[in-house]
Amino acid sequence: MLKEIKSSLVDMILPYQSSLRAQIDDKLDVAAAEAQIAQTGRFDMASYAGPIIDIMATWCAPARDADVARLRDITDTIDFLR
Repeated sequence: MLKEIKSSLVDMILPYQSSLRAQIDDKLDVAAAEAQIAQTGRFDMASYAGPIIDIMATWCAPARDADVARLRDITDTIDFLR
């Protein structure tokens, strides 16, 4: 799932927007998530939700600010992914 989210975000940026690409790569580290799963058998989506919401808050139009803010209040992983 994290790979799909990361891929979707990367697909939205232009090739010359290398700083945005670096931000996505840094905050959504798939290798670290895979290592976490290998070590613990679990994936902590909550640790990635914040950075995903931060990126959305930066990119979305001001009209979406309330919607993005509501995402911060969601604690259930399934509800967050909806």
